[in-house]
Amino acid sequence: MWKILILGLLVLNIGMPENSLLGENSKTNFNNNIQSKVVDTEGAGIPRVQISTGKSSVFTDAQGYFRIVAISDSVRFSKAGFRDLLLNTADVKEEIILLRQPYELSPVQVIGKVTDSFFSSGDIQIVRTDPDRVYGSASEMVGIAGGISSSGLSLSGERKTLSILGNLSRHTLVLIDGIPVGTPGEAFDLSSILPENIERIEVIKNNASVYGGSSAIGGIVHIHTKQGITKSKMINNYRLETGSFSYLKNSYEFDQTVSNRRLRVSLSAELAKNDFSYRLPDWWDNETRIRDNNEKSSYQFSTGISSLLKNALMSYNFDFERIRRELPGPVNFLDLYRKAFLTGQSFRQNLRLEGERYGLTYQLLAWLNDDMNVYDNTQTEFQQVLTKNSQQVVTKGLRAILSKQIGAYEQSFNVELKHLDFESKNILYPAQDFTVNSSSQALAFKTAYLIDNNNINGNLAILGRYDIHDEKGFSTYRTEAYIKYLSYLDYGLGATLGTSYSLPSYNDLYWRGDSQAMGNPDLEPETSKGYQIWGDISNHWLQTKISYHRNEVRDLIYWRQVYLNGTHWKPFNLGKARIENVEAELVLHPELGLGSALPLKLSYSTVLTRARDISDALKKPDLIYTPRLKSNLRADYNNAFLISWLAMSLTGKQYSTPDNLIDPIDSFLSIDCGFGLKHHIGKTNIGLSLNVYNLLDRTYEVYAYVPHPGRNWKLVINLSR
Repeated sequence: MWKILILGLLVLNIGMPENSLLGENSKTNFNNNIQSKVVDTEGAGIPRVQISTGKSSVFTDAQGYFRIVAISDSVRFSKAGFRDLLLNTADVKEEIILLRQPYELSPVQVIGKVTDSFFSSGDIQIVRTDPDRVYGSASEMVGIAGGISSSGLSLSGERKTLSILGNLSRHTLVLIDGIPVGTPGEAFDLSSILPENIERIEVIKNNASVYGGSSAIGGIVHIHTKQGITKSKMINNYRLETGSFSYLKNSYEFDQTVSNRRLRVSLSAELAKNDFSYRLPDWWDNETRIRDNNEKSSYQFSTGISSLLKNALMSYNFDFERIRRELPGPVNFLDLYRKAFLTGQSFRQNLRLEGERYGLTYQLLAWLNDDMNVYDNTQTEFQQVLTKNSQQVVTKGLRAILSKQIGAYEQSFNVELKHLDFESKNILYPAQDFTVNSSSQALAFKTAYLIDNNNINGNLAILGRYDIHDEKGFSTYRTEAYIKYLSYLDYGLGATLGTSYSLPSYNDLYWRGDSQAMGNPDLEPETSKGYQIWGDISNHWLQTKISYHRNEVRDLIYWRQVYLNGTHWKPFNLGKARIENVEAELVLHPELGLGSALPLKLSYSTVLTRARDISDALKKPDLIYTPRLKSNLRADYNNAFLISWLAMSLTGKQYSTPDNLIDPIDSFLSIDCGFGLKHHIGKTNIGLSLNVYNLLDRTYEVYAYVPHPGRNWKLVINLSR
């Protein structure tokens, strides 16, 4: 029934008229040779403006001139210190005028610009979605940025969390359109976000609580969904995905702008058996087994409405997801959890108003999130793990951001009000139920000085924030500095220094769900202080960056086995951790001829990490699941008809126990690749792609006793109009 609904909507919309800013007689132009000049409002040529069309990209010369062959129907003009400009290919004139805006920092991996001045951190990285590429998940998109690793299996439907620079996953704060998601003190599962709805992802590293509050010790991943008003056109997109382990996904997207209003609707249905074969270690019995009872399914619906008012933009977004996941557990305890499963659903909605009035830029935001899940392990034969629990988190919030720029100075204020209702039910033993009602308020400020002096650009900023959680206050700060000298090679140098905190999860505090574990209401929040220093060199074909990060976390929460009226587990503030990283990134765009770039991109990043528990001055064991080495090498070759990529990832050894007494999990090398074709039939775009993961068919573990699947594939057919 679901597939019939999607196909019916697709057929219904194929015959609908398309609105275009160019009128009824407009045509899509491909393979046009464009020659032009980019100037500022005073008519002076602007050097090193990036001009992008499809997968081709060139830069203007010293006088602002450029030449490019357009392989799509739009051309984008981008340069730090100027507003981005997107034009239809047919609208490119002899002179293109760019408007200035306050300088925004552009580290190595950054593409595009920051639209919210309060969140425009000195070290921000922006990853924009590639319309020609099929993303399996939101975590796959975020993985493009250096220093970020995704935990969990790579299969569809599996839980996926993020770690920034070796910090714990629960220390990564995830924002969706500025709204914190998930349960405080717990890692957020990115598999609940439809990748088709994402416009761009921003990453802020190292102690970012001034931007979002609790849980930002490692940093922030800020996901922006598709909003705002686009050129007047209608998009229908249907995607069919199939692959290994009986994977099947149908998705449909409708997006149309009429006059000053935009409507976006997305539907998705996904099913994956995920019953893959794996081999046990040699020291065990070296047998090949099937990881069965591992089925995952989800249904998602998302809609967004935007309306352009006189001096403001109003947007409403609604997202719904329903999931069912079988959770077989680690292979050394298969019989205990063989038929366990999780069901759940989530509702997320928000209303946003943003604009400019009386010289002030403002943003008003209200949201309501409702997440509920049920864990069921009642089919086990072992009474000691017999469990059925439900958990519901309802979050309501309001935020107001005001910004004012006077000359080179910019001042911003952020006020937040939040209320959270948490309910945990033990369906088998109701006496162990507990509820929490929590309110919080926050006030933050940012003072920035923008440098724009001939060949020198930069940014100096001071930020502060004060949070009150149930009458307990937390103050955090962050200072940022970045300076860049512009020449044939641009040289940049930057640094940040800041503090953060992370509240204990409610399960850490109050858990009474089984006889093997209990919470600790006396837990204190985790706190941190750290800094980072980086330098970068870039021009139109080269981007390179090297950085050093250091962070110290106090009152780190660990679960320990205690002996009191029997044996059980309980969390304590036992740890003090020091996390140090050296991060190196390199991106190359080889040139072919004068002013014309190959549709080839080579990127390499490596992170050396030393994350240790320094509460024990003698042993200083490594933090669990924190590899000392993480390297990524990637090559992309795309043109008007072909999409291809090759990615290699090396993950070093990592320990699975806090005391490091058990041998670490072996390092592993993973190689993935993809190949796709694009074709146009009239107004219909057809895409066909094949992705192969774990190409070498290696056997490895991402968690202890949790095997990773061998070679697997995904075939995608995409139809858009």
